Amino acid sequence: MMRIILYTSVSILCACNYTDKKTSTDTPARNAAKNKLDKSCYAYQEGRDTVYMQLDTDGKNAKGELSYSLFEKDSNKGTFNGEFIGDTLIADYSFESEGTRSIRQVAFLREGERLVEGYGESIEQNGRMVFKNLQDLRFGSLMLTKVECITH
Repeated sequence: MMRIILYTSVSILCACNYTDKKTSTDTPARNAAKNKLDKSCYAYQEGRDTVYMQLDTDGKNAKGELSYSLFEKDSNKGTFNGEFIGDTLIADYSFESEGTRSIRQVAFLREGERLVEGYGESIEQNGRMVFKNLQDLRFGSLMLTKVECITH
């Protein structure tokens, strides 16, 4: 009798912990799709001014590389990490220019195949420059167009 009770108890425990793999919603393909980064690149070129962005998105999260080479200004190159709030990318851009490492907030509005840079009043906060008020941003200073990504 004890054996039957013990066997039944073990069977019930095993059945409770069993997960039917065929009906699980977290299949490897679904997990891969959740974690897949969408990579796209954008550039601005006018006269001697060039801006290049590699943008990797995963849902609303965004990261990538960004470089500015503007005539008669210090060029800079770095990485950014942020998120899309609606169609607007708000990110922290960590870059090096003239041997100095800095962090500043950047904003880009997605308009179809373009990203339009936003600008506005900035203040220093915790060692980085941030926009004073995101609602006051104006867009149109630089318009980056989708391009083929450059492989390094």
